[in-house]
Amino acid sequence: MRRMAISGSAALLALLSVGDARAAGEMSRAEQKACAAGGGRIMRDGRAQTERCVHRFPDAGKKCTGSRQCAGKCVYLDDSEIRLGFSKAPWPEGDPRLGARVAGHCQFSDTPFGCRYHVERGRLAGGLCTD
Repeated sequence: MRRMAISGSAALLALLSVGDARAAGEMSRAEQKACAAGGGRIMRDGRAQTERCVHRFPDAGKKCTGSRQCAGKCVYLDDSEIRLGFSKAPWPEGDPRLGARVAGHCQFSDTPFGCRYHVERGRLAGGLCTD
């Protein structure tokens, strides 16, 4: 009985691995079509450089003082904007001070990867980097 359970598990594992012949990190054709139909752009993103569907927010770049004014987040800086080609603005020298008054803008895309500084009530509320 025990021998049969082990061989059954091995067979299931073999079927699962053969069933998905795509390269690791690539989207299926159905996922690619759904991305395009939803207005997304397929990009390699994050440390693992896996394919993902990235959507540009409709209010990208609009001035804001807090995230309630944006489809995404209100940010002071967001390196993904430069990395993904949404912005050509240079990254400024040094880090801004937490709580400093800053001019924010609505983030450009829904990628979770990169480094960004969030703005709430017109002040720098903190930063976060995600790989």
